[in-house]
Amino acid sequence: MTQIMTAAELSEHLSKLPQWRLETTAAPHGEGQEGSELLRKFKFASFLEAMRFMAEAAVYIDTINHHPKWENEWVYVVVHLTTWDIGRQVSALDIDLAYYLEDLYHTSYLPNEQ
Repeated sequence: MTQIMTAAELSEHLSKLPQWRLETTAAPHGEGQEGSELLRKFKFASFLEAMRFMAEAAVYIDTINHHPKWENEWVYVVVHLTTWDIGRQVSALDIDLAYYLEDLYHTSYLPNEQ
């Protein structure tokens, strides 16, 4: 079973993922307890590059069956990572996906990020 990351584990990983931040999220539809998620905004050279990143990442994401909430607006992709099975908390699955997305971005898509 997937387990919630401890505060120490999260802190260690976030020190290696400086563009990601941990956010508290409200329960959907105003029900239940708050959750937490990792959040990162990626910037691309063009809208087409942002779409390519999402399409390329989607192949891997589908194979691991751990799907993020993500949004695209023009040259930006915002990614939200949380694990619903453990009450919308951050798990190793989220951390692993954050590392994958960072690697993909830095090896194939990194523009002059601001």
